[in-house]
Amino acid sequence: MLEIQTSSEEETLTLGRVLGQAAQSGWVIGLEGDLGAGKTLLVRGIAAGLGADESQVTSPTFTLLQEYPGRICLYHSDFYRLETVHEVEEIGYREFVYGDGVAVLEWFDKFPQLWPDHHLRLALKVVDETTRKIGVVAQGEGFDSVLEQIKKAFT
Repeated sequence: MLEIQTSSEEETLTLGRVLGQAAQSGWVIGLEGDLGAGKTLLVRGIAAGLGADESQVTSPTFTLLQEYPGRICLYHSDFYRLETVHEVEEIGYREFVYGDGVAVLEWFDKFPQLWPDHHLRLALKVVDETTRKIGVVAQGEGFDSVLEQIKKAFT
């Protein structure tokens, strides 16, 4: 596990941009953390890194799934209001997680039984108003380069 700290919203956006620039078709990025931890802010950075319009990124808590075109299509979903695996599957989970885009899933930890074998998981913890500790876990192969880029940007 790689652990980093961001000290501002801009640094959290930078982390997202690093992820988005490195992202490849088929990536799944799971986000965990309390309300207000910066998950949607991180997604804005990922969108920017993918060449999508980051200003269009909003929390999909009520819409459940947002799509943002870029170098690779970004599928942004939020499991906060979902209670069952069946509800997750009804929003088309398998299509966007096992498709050609990049799937970013907020509240990923609610349904670990649905985690694909190949994913990045980021756990955001609030330290204070602007500081976040972020644990990054890579499951599967192909993430070494992005982990090195994150280390370089935040150490």
